[in-house]
Amino acid sequence: MIFYVCVARHARTLAALVTHYRPDLRRCLRIVPYSRMDLLLSVRSGIVIWTDLDRLDRSVRARACAMHDVLVERGISTLNHPTASLTRFPLLQALAAEGRNPFRVFRPDACPSDLRFPVFLRRESGFMGSCPELLADASALHTALEALPPSGADRDDWMVVEYSAEPGPDGYFRKYGAFRIGPDIFPQHCFINRHWFVKHAYDRLGEAHRREHLQYVTENPHVNWIREIFDRAGITYGRIDYGETRGRLQVFEINTNPTVLNHPQTRFDPDLQPYADRYADTLIALANRHLAGSGPDIVPMIDRVNRLIMLRLHVSSRRSRLRRFLRGWCGGFRRAER
Repeated sequence: MIFYVCVARHARTLAALVTHYRPDLRRCLRIVPYSRMDLLLSVRSGIVIWTDLDRLDRSVRARACAMHDVLVERGISTLNHPTASLTRFPLLQALAAEGRNPFRVFRPDACPSDLRFPVFLRRESGFMGSCPELLADASALHTALEALPPSGADRDDWMVVEYSAEPGPDGYFRKYGAFRIGPDIFPQHCFINRHWFVKHAYDRLGEAHRREHLQYVTENPHVNWIREIFDRAGITYGRIDYGETRGRLQVFEINTNPTVLNHPQTRFDPDLQPYADRYADTLIALANRHLAGSGPDIVPMIDRVNRLIMLRLHVSSRRSRLRRFLRGWCGGFRRAER
């Protein structure tokens, strides 16, 4: 059994996977919110995945660390460590200091005099759903920082990030994404876009760009480098997002609770089922390796909590599919009008 520990409201990262692509995964997957992680004390076998590490405050991480140690003493396997795995900010700081990344990150109140502009602001724990503003100079940065909360945890969650992006020879930017689940590393996407902030693939890409994406996910060309970065971060479950500038790879982040897939499928890659299968089959194989001949561990209270979460994921997935359909339909209608 896989026990997937996350912040309750962010369990939706698995919504499309377990409700549309691979509902069979429910047989070996149980979602446990951090607010109920005490239920893990009843677990006798399986593997526990600690996720959402960037979203935990110190007290929750400390309690999770204590729980982790108890489980390990009982012989329960785990992926990630609640306190030893590096979150976004310390990882990016370390990679810059070691010369692995060409850009630096700073807290808002600790920016150096040699800060390289342009820069942008992002939250360490937050999902970047929209493109951040590029701040061209110290004056623009000061104005943006003035709009942040004056003190406290909300302000401490922000990062000042030096801009580092470069288009390919064709004028398009790339963002690569690859998963790690235990010992296995497999690519998820090569998103290509005209804009430097690559969140999704540009919806009017040509056949050559689609072939480039498929070649990347087929050949897994950076697997050794990816493993080094995951090992440096002490992370054994998550997705790394990275790019290339001036001929060298650079890390944008490792997300320990990434969205596995969305639905409906995209025009860029119309068949997402193979990606769902690769993820789900890897997870199932991992669960089977940790059964130790004892069969799946059934914990009634965890099952009850999990059923409620799965119901919410089903509703969330249907709503998300409807929103995506409506956005696509409205976009097509507007293009037809032009």
